Amino acid sequence: MPREDAVGTVEGDGFSVFVTADGHGDRECVRSARGAELAVSVSIDKLTEFYHVVAENDLAGELLDPKKVENRMRKLIGSIIGSWNIAVCQDAAENPFTEEEIATAVKCGQWYRNNEHVSHAYGTTLLAGLLTEKYLLLLHQGDGHCIVIDSGGNTVEPVPWDEKCIANIVTSVCDENAVAACRYAVIPVETQDPIACFLASDGVDDSFATMEETYAFCHKLAIRACEDGISRLQEELAGILEELSARGSRDDTTISGFIDVERCRSYVKEFQQYDARLQVAGRLKRVEEKLQSMSRKKAYLEEQARKASEKRRHLDEQSEEKKSALTEMTRLIRETREKLAQSQAELDASAGDYEKLRESAAAAGSDEEKAIAEREAYLETYRQYEAERERLQRQISEMDDMDDTPADENGKMDSRENEDCGEGAESEEVQKS
Repeated sequence: MPREDAVGTVEGDGFSVFVTADGHGDRECVRSARGAELAVSVSIDKLTEFYHVVAENDLAGELLDPKKVENRMRKLIGSIIGSWNIAVCQDAAENPFTEEEIATAVKCGQWYRNNEHVSHAYGTTLLAGLLTEKYLLLLHQGDGHCIVIDSGGNTVEPVPWDEKCIANIVTSVCDENAVAACRYAVIPVETQDPIACFLASDGVDDSFATMEETYAFCHKLAIRACEDGISRLQEELAGILEELSARGSRDDTTISGFIDVERCRSYVKEFQQYDARLQVAGRLKRVEEKLQSMSRKKAYLEEQARKASEKRRHLDEQSEEKKSALTEMTRLIRETREKLAQSQAELDASAGDYEKLRESAAAAGSDEEKAIAEREAYLETYRQYEAERERLQRQISEMDDMDDTPADENGKMDSRENEDCGEGAESEEVQKS
């Protein structure tokens, strides 16, 4: 990614100007790096011009008067924003948008092709400072931070934060309401007398977890300036910021400002103590966060242990119940087996009785057949006797009828002979039976 930050400083007779601009990384702002450069150059020109106007007309009192400062500052901001818009329009006219730039700006490409809303392509934030013998003037549009170390060694941010800057959403010099949205602060040197000021792009503070760590980083820059000198710090600053970005925000990191080395020397020990305390506080915070995290895990593990104990007790109860059930089932099975064995014995005995009864039934059947045969034979004989009885009765009846009829001797003789014959026949039949 190309660097989109720009920085510039001017040290004149009785004043210093320092400016940091952070071009937007949005793909629609295809010329934000150029917009940042123009913001820096325009701000330096306008702040230099402003210093001379104020000095020549002795207007510094208005900047320190709460009733008059607003009007004066809005005019200054309006001149900077207006000049920047003119500059970007001239740049776009001299260097028309390329087809590649138009293709990159998916949403705004057609605007740029028609030379509409051109300033959006150059969108940037702006942090600018003007230091004089009587006041420190700070302007801030967008994100980033204006960090000041006052004469008491306190690290503060005199320019209020823009609440509309959230995450990757920032206000911009290209906004329609940029003049009204730009914040500012005017610090009287006579009473507050700042000893250092740092205008840092958001890539700097985004490299730290807290603003206190960002302040500590500014302290280290002041300490290094006191130990090695401003020139050496200037030489090393690019490498320091590059290393900061690599392990922090991975964004452009730019700082402009001033350090009063002589007056900062008396606060080096205090800065070091602040930084040491901050490191200890940071470690303490990490330990507390770790303990808090561990406490949550501890509570979680305790809850898991409680649930595991309850589950074990529940399973033990189920196990005892199952054991009792198995014991009862074993008893029932044993009794059932004994009953089955007894029933088997009874079955076997019954089977033997059945066989005997079946054999007896078969013998009884045979006896039945024999008895039936004997009965039939006997009935046949009985019927014969009945027939014989009827015959004899008829014969007797006939004989009784014959007694009433006279008979000769021959007839009687014949009758006895017949009787004799009859008795012999009967005897022979009885013998046969």
